[in-house]
Amino acid sequence: MAEILNIEHDIRIDALRQQLARLGRGQVVVVLPSGCTHLESLPRLRLLQRQAQLQGQALALVTPDPTIRQNAKRLGIPAFGSEAAARWRRWGTAAAAPRNAANRTGTWLPEPPHWRQGNGSIDPKLRARPRFDRVRSRRIRAAKRYHRATPLWLQIVGYLFVGLFMVTFLSGFVYYV
Repeated sequence: MAEILNIEHDIRIDALRQQLARLGRGQVVVVLPSGCTHLESLPRLRLLQRQAQLQGQALALVTPDPTIRQNAKRLGIPAFGSEAAARWRRWGTAAAAPRNAANRTGTWLPEPPHWRQGNGSIDPKLRARPRFDRVRSRRIRAAKRYHRATPLWLQIVGYLFVGLFMVTFLSGFVYYV
């Protein structure tokens, strides 16, 4: 028999995970009310699914919201429209998403690009082209030169020229007035 967990519409995902952690192993049905919109996001549902997997629970959702049901089915979580459907239909962890395998590095990475050879080295024909990191570092060096502070002697000469211009302008103004 599945344990039924009724929650409020304003519950936070952390509190819901804690409630799941308090329950034992087996089947758990989480009944979401109609105003529970914060569980529409896939990452939050994935957190809930991971918590259930860590506890050894088979998780199912009961919600009237079609968006939550659709997202739950995308993750492999059984989702029902009513509690009666969750009680009488057979469901389990057969369609659950696989656990995150942290010890198998690189399984979540995409396929290597076409220009990378099987042993991991770059194709020699493409090695002669300028790489993005070289172009980027050249651009960074140019920006550093541009943003470098002006030398002190050049600042003093500039201030002298501006001061000389102001004195000349004011003396011409006084002369004509």
